[in-house]
Amino acid sequence: LQNLKGVLDQHVLGSKILPFLEKNANKKVFYNKLDVDVRQRSLNLDGLTESYEILAQQLEAFNQAPEVERFLINNSQLTEGAVRFSLSVVLKPEMFRQ
Repeated sequence: LQNLKGVLDQHVLGSKILPFLEKNANKKVFYNKLDVDVRQRSLNLDGLTESYEILAQQLEAFNQAPEVERFLINNSQLTEGAVRFSLSVVLKPEMFRQ
C-alpha cells in the first residue's frame, strides 16, 4: 500500500494545462500547435497574432502567471500582415501533480 501511495504521489497530471492556457491566453492570439513535454515540464506553442504589441502582451501574461517558471520565444516573424511565433513555456512542477 505504501508503494502505491508513492506511485500516485509521482503520477503526472496534465489536466491543469488547458485551464491554464484558457486563463492566460490573450483573446487576440490564435494558437495552432501545442506540444506538451512532461519530462521538461514545457508547453511548446506555435501561434499567430496581428501585431508584435499583442505578442508582447501575451508574453507579459505568461511572465505574470504564478504557474510559469520561465518562457522562451524561439522565433517570430511578420508575414502577410500577421506575426507568427513559436515559444516554449516551462511550468512549475506542481502543474503536473495533483
